[in-house]
Amino acid sequence: MAKKKEQEPKKFNNPNVVGLRAEVLEQPITETLETNFMPYAMSVIMSRAIPEIDGFKPSHRKLLYTMYKMGLLTGARTKSANIVGQTMRLNPHGDAAIYDTMVRLSTGYQALLTPFVESKGNFGKVYSRDMSYAASRYTEAKLAPICSEIFRDIDRSTVDFVDNYDGSMQEPSLLPTAFPNVLVSANLGIAVGMASQVCGFNLNEVCETTIAWLRDPLHHARARLPHRRRDRLRPRRHGEHLQDRPRQREGARKVAAPAEGKHHRGIRDTLYDDDRGHNRQGGGA
Repeated sequence: MAKKKEQEPKKFNNPNVVGLRAEVLEQPITETLETNFMPYAMSVIMSRAIPEIDGFKPSHRKLLYTMYKMGLLTGARTKSANIVGQTMRLNPHGDAAIYDTMVRLSTGYQALLTPFVESKGNFGKVYSRDMSYAASRYTEAKLAPICSEIFRDIDRSTVDFVDNYDGSMQEPSLLPTAFPNVLVSANLGIAVGMASQVCGFNLNEVCETTIAWLRDPLHHARARLPHRRRDRLRPRRHGEHLQDRPRQREGARKVAAPAEGKHHRGIRDTLYDDDRGHNRQGGGA
């Protein structure tokens, strides 16, 4: 049997369309979303805003790999403008976006618990709007020593390499991190339909907990925390006031001890909270 010819979509010549007199195709909105919007959304999710399992976004990975190929892991610092220019071979989104990425990964900016770029010069501060970073022609940078664990065995076919945007060179699809960087580095990403916000954790505690979990899958992560910190992280039970906790009660006794039965000179009244959270007033001398 002969195959039925697929019906071609109706074409309309709309006189109100200004420009090249393009044809207007009648298309269901679901098909438009599937053919036009979904590829864009997946590109943002997979290749732009959400960090991969190595803990890096593509912009971070391209920058660090370029610095690694420039010999900045063991070599001397170089001007940030030189690094930005070399990174544009992998990241064509402009020098401003690349330099912003470098600033966030630097030691001077203080945005990460474990920075990956050793900076020299004014890189600003994450906690201050007034302290903005200097231009890339004034600052210098190199890779931090921790990056030796990021690029370990990268030349031994540990990760896949893919072509860059113009096919002139190759870049790694992931970095062979030797520690759980996705938990160590803080990351915030807003994609299409989803977002991620991962806080940073202490490098030593993450590594120790990972080793303990590999040895014992039933290992509890909080068991590796110091005793003092475990008490602070204990969840509040239902109906429990903050002042009812043992550490809070102990501190309250030490502060309130001199006021029991005998008042200091100059203290007219003592104001404190009872168990119900109501303020009560005691007489002074």
